[in-house]
Amino acid sequence: MTVYVDDLRTVKRSKMWPWLQSCHMFADTLDELHAMAEKVGMHPAWFQGHKELPHYDLTPNKRAQAVH
Repeated sequence: MTVYVDDLRTVKRSKMWPWLQSCHMFADTLDELHAMAEKVGMHPAWFQGHKELPHYDLTPNKRAQAVH
């Protein structure tokens, strides 16, 4: 299984939650991506099905789970 996780970035989301750290998790295939997402406790509804880069957004805690 090949799954990729990029570096954490601090991004501005909204007035309520102005600054959050997040990163992307993506994979060679959607099956691999969804399998890893399930393994780290991601809900299927959190999938970002963008045509160019289908991915899940990870919090720092989820990123730590994905890379270990």
